Amino acid sequence: MARRPLVNKHTAGIISSQKEQTSALARAGSRNASPKQIIEQTAIAQHPSNLTQGDTDHNARCGAVGEDEVFVTNALDTGDWTGARPKHFVRLYGMLHRRVYGVEARELRNSLTMRAATRFATMLFQNEFSSDPVEMADFMRWCWERELGREEWRRRNGRSGGRIEWRLQFGPSLVTDWRIDVARRQ
Repeated sequence: MARRPLVNKHTAGIISSQKEQTSALARAGSRNASPKQIIEQTAIAQHPSNLTQGDTDHNARCGAVGEDEVFVTNALDTGDWTGARPKHFVRLYGMLHRRVYGVEARELRNSLTMRAATRFATMLFQNEFSSDPVEMADFMRWCWERELGREEWRRRNGRSGGRIEWRLQFGPSLVTDWRIDVARRQ
């Protein structure tokens, strides 16, 4: 079974084509940048390869950069989520939150909250996805593609709105929405 990368035409700003996006944003000018360009610029700045030493030090203290984030970055690039565990999906959540909204999910800095999020992810992984990391990655792809479109609309129309909070991401409610969408497409 071929694995689809989490990054596609809708989420390309998350990982790939960094130089092209940077030059396109420079050509557009920051004042005239579209919401998508702003999100892409944030994504480029937050990619692990672009972290400053201060960011790296802070993230190392918080456990945000390390083997887990390297695994997630590689899985994003290759589309191969085989071997992913719930902790990787929590890291993925944090990375996508930062890239789509442009701000860190600061609640995950707290080690107790991080453990709770990992526990929620573990229950979801086992109960809803039968411990299948590929299916859980497909679910998260769907969530964040949908949210990226919504966030672009909010920015374009000057609207505020909610966000995908970790309890929602790793709770059963969004899984039901995803399954409805899958059923509609069949």
